[in-house]
Amino acid sequence: MRKLFTAAFAIVLVTTLASGPVWAKSDWEFKLYRAQVIHGTGTVLEPGSYELRLNGNSEAAIYRNRKLVTTVPVEVRSLDKGTDPKSMLIRNGVIVEIRTRKEVVVFSPRS
Repeated sequence: MRKLFTAAFAIVLVTTLASGPVWAKSDWEFKLYRAQVIHGTGTVLEPGSYELRLNGNSEAAIYRNRKLVTTVPVEVRSLDKGTDPKSMLIRNGVIVEIRTRKEVVVFSPRS
């Protein structure tokens, strides 16, 4: 019985680890209906679903279908009262910022 329990535990552990990093949680998921450029980078995101993951307060990684598309410099700010959470600011086809539930992720030009 103990061997069966150990084997079952090992299978669950391997399956969990194979499905991707446990700590790689999406900070925000968004969908684009037309191509958009990320502010200051020139990176074009084609229409589709994406995930934004913060790497600290100065860089964000953008994924599509669990594959890294790009990393971009960002500035993370607190979400002000009255600011619409879970939204994006797009100006003339350029993504300027993404607002998650708790913070505003502002895309910064590369130096």
